[in-house]
Amino acid sequence: MTAHRRRARSSGHRLAVLVGLVLLARASAAAGIARDPSTAEAGQREHPAPAGVHAELLPLRPGTGAAEVVRGGRSTARVELPYAVDDRVPVQDLQYHAATSGRPR
Repeated sequence: MTAHRRRARSSGHRLAVLVGLVLLARASAAAGIARDPSTAEAGQREHPAPAGVHAELLPLRPGTGAAEVVRGGRSTARVELPYAVDDRVPVQDLQYHAATSGRPR
C-alpha cells in the first residue's frame, strides 16, 4: 500500500484485519477481502472456529470484506462490510470499523 497522510489523532498503521466471532457451537469460518465484491469468496480463507469467542488476523488489502460461518455445509451467518478498503485515498482512516450479521439473540 502506498504512504498517505494520516488523519489527526489517528492510530498507527496496521496491515491486517481482525475478524472476531462469537459462536454458540464450533463451525467453519471463512473471511477475507476481495477486489471484486461479486467474487468475494475468492479472497476468503476458511478455518475452523471453536465455540465461544474466536479471533482471526487476516492480511489487509484493497477490496470488499466479508465473513461467513458454515455448519454442516450450510451457511448460518454472513456479513459483508458496507465500505471497501481503498489504497488510493488522500487521508487514511486508521480507526476500527465493525460490522455484524445482525442475527437476533
